[in-house]
Amino acid sequence: MARHTWRDGNSLSTLAADNGLASWERIWNDPANADIRTLRGSPENLRDGDVIEIPEPQLGEVSRP
Repeated sequence: MARHTWRDGNSLSTLAADNGLASWERIWNDPANADIRTLRGSPENLRDGDVIEIPEPQLGEVSRP
């Protein structure tokens, strides 16, 4: 699992694609991000400096544009 420090202008969709994940929901809904989901409530509310975990792709998972 990779750790990413959020910066203004980041996008979960871009992070997912860059890390071989099929969708941004895999990052947002990962259990390792439960605290940030509780704190922010929505991915649109992520703030500069927030730390999110990026899960490893699952076997057979393919990112889509």
